Amino acid sequence: MKIYHYDPITNVYISTGDADTCPITQDPLIPAFATDKKPPEIPEGKQAVFVGTGWELRDIQKQEDPSEPENGGTQIITPPIDQNTADLWQAMLDLSAQVETLKGGN
Repeated sequence: MKIYHYDPITNVYISTGDADTCPITQDPLIPAFATDKKPPEIPEGKQAVFVGTGWELRDIQKQEDPSEPENGGTQIITPPIDQNTADLWQAMLDLSAQVETLKGGN
């Protein structure tokens, strides 16, 4: 029996496989995040999403690529940090430099 796997978070169709058979009952075993319901034909720009007991076709959401900033320049993404966190990171960098000096490094 064919089974159709979907992503456990987004429920988007991933692949087709064959169900294993129960050695006792000979019934097909359908694992989690899979169904025996065949997804529809998927046109370009769409994706099949398993919802409840069947499939829906939804538009593919485009992800913005952070490596291509709008202004064409280099984009650096830094998380917001408070002063205590910044001080901790600086102390770790200073300690690392001291350890390298003691080892005979730079």
